[in-house]
Amino acid sequence: VGVSAGDAVCDTLIGLIGPNSETAKQRETIFNFVRKLITEKLHKKFPGISVKVFRFGSVPLVTYLPDGDVDVGFITSGENGDTHDNALDAVCDRLRQLEQKHNSEFQVRNTVLINAELRILKCVVQGVPVDISANHVGGACSFAFLDYIDRVIGCKHLFKRTILLVKCWCAYESHTLGSGSGLMATYAVECMILCVFFLFGHELRSPLDAFRRFLRFFADFEWDSKAVTCCGPIPQIELEELGGDLVERRAAAAFESDSPEHGRLREAIFNFQEEFASQAAQGQRLFP
Repeated sequence: VGVSAGDAVCDTLIGLIGPNSETAKQRETIFNFVRKLITEKLHKKFPGISVKVFRFGSVPLVTYLPDGDVDVGFITSGENGDTHDNALDAVCDRLRQLEQKHNSEFQVRNTVLINAELRILKCVVQGVPVDISANHVGGACSFAFLDYIDRVIGCKHLFKRTILLVKCWCAYESHTLGSGSGLMATYAVECMILCVFFLFGHELRSPLDAFRRFLRFFADFEWDSKAVTCCGPIPQIELEELGGDLVERRAAAAFESDSPEHGRLREAIFNFQEEFASQAAQGQRLFP
């Protein structure tokens, strides 16, 4: 199979497994239902509360697979501190109530609240998995970052199309995708892809080019001693020594290139990093 034929096959595959008008409408309907449920429940339980509901992750990034979930976040504000701590519990109670209503307009099932470091409320709405988080902006920042990088790379959304292709391989061929099952998180895979674009972007003209380079680079990666950053590999020992946003800068400093693509991407990453660092609130690291 020649390169052009391989590219055509990949484009067809991406068209088949990627978002389309039907799945986009379905997820938009589910998001509107969840948004209404959250705002109505919290306004009723906590009078005077202000609630902002938003999407993040693969749905607004338009890189979700057919069985991909819908990530929903919400931010609360008000004088009562207990409101912020109990908001997710209140939403969980409402979803469990709907599970008992078999004649509900939207079928809700498998509601579970995971009390991890970042509490996540998981459920299934109309057969689509939904993850809900409260008062956490990390996911929204990651979405903004990746969407910005896609615009910088351009080439008819080459970065996003590569994400779809690599995610497809990870999910259905190598079975390495799925943080809920102890496998790689989607954002980890996306950072690995960005690392490939940072190091080899001048060589990449199609998702197949990027996929080939992805496999070659990570097949021989020294996982026992190095870590992956958006700007290339870095010794693991330096992660603890540097920490924070200095990790990407140290990794970038170890890689030199005269490629215009590399320079443009490097500048974009650092500019985005500096912008979010300047808006960090209460010591929270907003840059993904």
